[in-house]
Amino acid sequence: MALAFLLDSSDVIGLDEYLEYVGAGVDLQDLDSVAASAPKFRALMNDRKLVTGLLNRQLDDWGTFQAGNTYTAQTFVLGVGDGFFVRANIWSPPAKNAEVGAAEAANFSYLIPHDHNFTFMTGGYLGSGYRTSIWEYDYAKLAGVKGEFAGLRFLEHTSLPSGKIMVYRKSIDVHSQEHADEFSISLNLMIMPRDATLNAANQYIFDVEAGTIKSIASQTTGRVSICELAQHVGDSTTAGLFDSLSVRHPDPQIRAASIRSLVNMLPAEAEAVFERASRDGAALVRELGIAGLDSGTFAEDAYQRARISLGPD
Repeated sequence: MALAFLLDSSDVIGLDEYLEYVGAGVDLQDLDSVAASAPKFRALMNDRKLVTGLLNRQLDDWGTFQAGNTYTAQTFVLGVGDGFFVRANIWSPPAKNAEVGAAEAANFSYLIPHDHNFTFMTGGYLGSGYRTSIWEYDYAKLAGVKGEFAGLRFLEHTSLPSGKIMVYRKSIDVHSQEHADEFSISLNLMIMPRDATLNAANQYIFDVEAGTIKSIASQTTGRVSICELAQHVGDSTTAGLFDSLSVRHPDPQIRAASIRSLVNMLPAEAEAVFERASRDGAALVRELGIAGLDSGTFAEDAYQRARISLGPD
């Protein structure tokens, strides 16, 4: 089954040191070598400025922010090495608004049983983490067609709280993530073969009730969730960056998301932020500003209605 580690360590390394370590000391095509590198991954997870620092640097240069990110709105890339990269994933409680929940189901990786056509390591960085069910199957026995019986074998139902590390095996482990009970972040060491022909395996989405292949997975992109991340791990520098983005960013979706984070980070300045937003040239942003002035607090419902349009770009 997927490997799991609970390592009690206070060691800390930065991202650059970790990227150098993996590039020089880990055989990325050997599962045992990847698993043996878990203590260094734990040390990276102990860097509590890892996500905040990158967040601030990239928000300060939004034009190049996550330009090569081909993943969903839950994901952003932290650093890249030869044949691997490190990313962070955002996991949120389920939306209370049914319409927003439907949009999340369409755009985010919740309750979608799937495998991966690469091995990867993941660890809980912040919060209690998502819950997940795990199965395994024999890739070599499948023709890889929709509706084919996959022979899934249930392994466990577990979670990824802060400090826990797991290694998922390429084209063996199938998992389905459930919403976290609180805002959470996980880190991933993603292992991509240097020779693309080695990555020819399909990635499947499964119907676990029927035990069949539902479809072959595809990828989408999205970057707006970084704005939600900021209110949980940002600092005063982050707030200043969002103050600027909420006014000058050309995309009204980004301005709206920036306002949301700014007001939640600096509630004492909410009225001034709402008043400014109410004069914005975009209806989406004006709606947030007007609703905020009317209610005296952040217009969560208005923002969540707007968020439906914040899917993959």
